[in-house]
Amino acid sequence: ASRSLARVGTAALGISPASLAFGNALVNSTAVRTLTVTNLSTADLNVSLASSSAPFSVPSTAVSVNAGQSASFGVVFQPRHTVEDVGRF
Repeated sequence: ASRSLARVGTAALGISPASLAFGNALVNSTAVRTLTVTNLSTADLNVSLASSSAPFSVPSTAVSVNAGQSASFGVVFQPRHTVEDVGRF
């Protein structure tokens, strides 16, 4: 499943999955989930992702995505303490 993330003129992006669940991760461990961005427009787009909060990060953050194609990003969760964490990208 994907949902529309942004529209600027004829540009449109889809994201899948709509949310990422990392489950119960141990403190000081690393968990990685894949986020796929799809270019739903008719033009090539430059896509970049950035994490708004630690302990989440996106190591490779900028790619060019051709019209109708997709790119995948690894989203990393590295908890440093025992609490429930929520992040946005």
